[in-house]
Amino acid sequence: MEKPSKMEVPRLIQILARIMGTMSLIFLIFMLGAHLWDDLLGGTSFERFSSKNELFAFIGFPCMTIVGLALAWRWEGIGGGIVVTGMVILAISIGVKPIISLIGILASPSLLFIAYAIISRQKSNNQELSS
Repeated sequence: MEKPSKMEVPRLIQILARIMGTMSLIFLIFMLGAHLWDDLLGGTSFERFSSKNELFAFIGFPCMTIVGLALAWRWEGIGGGIVVTGMVILAISIGVKPIISLIGILASPSLLFIAYAIISRQKSNNQELSS
């Protein structure tokens, strides 16, 4: 009789990244949708960006974060890389301090997606070498 197999660490990382990423994605889409809805009703939330830095900050977060977290469901490394790139753009455009706050928490699943991509790639390379 075989022992029940324990869930492997890479699979646990993937599941945790997907749960956290989905929660972040839902929140970000809700917030972006609320801003867009306000703009459609005559609000001024997206009327103009006062500087190029604000435009780059908006592209970095939430736009690249939403795209990256959505892509990470299929391509973990690519999606995680897009989110990290967005965070770097945000840090350069408005400063490093906001990264530590809620914005950093919402983007944190990308680090797990990248870790999963690296671990699973190493595992598949080791299996190819052993066969």
